[in-house]
Amino acid sequence: NYLNSLVIRAHGKIYRAENQGFDLIWQFFAKDFPQAFRRTWKFTFLAFAVFTFFSVAAFLLCYYDPNFADSIGVSQVRYLAQADEKWWLRLNEANQIGSSEILTNNIRVAFMAFALGAFFCIGTIIILIFNGLHIGGVLGVCYQVNPAFGFDLVTFMVGHGVIELSCIFIAGGAGMMIGYSIINPGDLTRGQALKKSGMEAARIVIGCAILLFIAGIIEGFISPSDLPASVKFGVGILTGILMYSYLCLVGKEKPKEIT
Repeated sequence: NYLNSLVIRAHGKIYRAENQGFDLIWQFFAKDFPQAFRRTWKFTFLAFAVFTFFSVAAFLLCYYDPNFADSIGVSQVRYLAQADEKWWLRLNEANQIGSSEILTNNIRVAFMAFALGAFFCIGTIIILIFNGLHIGGVLGVCYQVNPAFGFDLVTFMVGHGVIELSCIFIAGGAGMMIGYSIINPGDLTRGQALKKSGMEAARIVIGCAILLFIAGIIEGFISPSDLPASVKFGVGILTGILMYSYLCLVGKEKPKEIT
């Protein structure tokens, strides 16, 4: 009887723990993550603006001045474009391995953009500038050598790129939020401000890791496939709509009724 009662009590505790774990996961995705995104959208937009400015500048400079590609280390892409060597298609040789490697790299970049924000936002800005220069420069060189080759590269990038780049902006924004809380803690002590922003940033980074998992699957299996460009653009647009609809609309608090 004693053993039976012990087993019953243990089963009850485990069952409650499992339910609590499910409830925590549900609350995170149904409330915590999208709400954290909306509270920190200004930092996300700043990260987007920094990246976009330098990527557009790099594209134009590499397109009109081939020598600029040497200064940012993307000149070797010119030889691949001239030979019409589509390096991204190598993912088709081992999709599972390629997808896992891409996922690991994407999470690493997002984590660096987040973690380096603690250095008074400077580290995050450097990561965003570097990635913006690299992506914009590569595209600029490809379009300068062969517009059709450049378009093929964009077609490869668009399917997964909306989620992938968005996560880098979101994680980078979270990093800058931490750095800003050190610079300007407001009415709180720096320790209190850092703790508050750190809790918020942790929610965002965990959510981004899940989204990057989806992007990694798309990049490993859909982006390098032989599917038409229209399908890949459609995947990019659809995933963007779904992701931002989720982040902007899910978990909104209902207005309290006045009694």
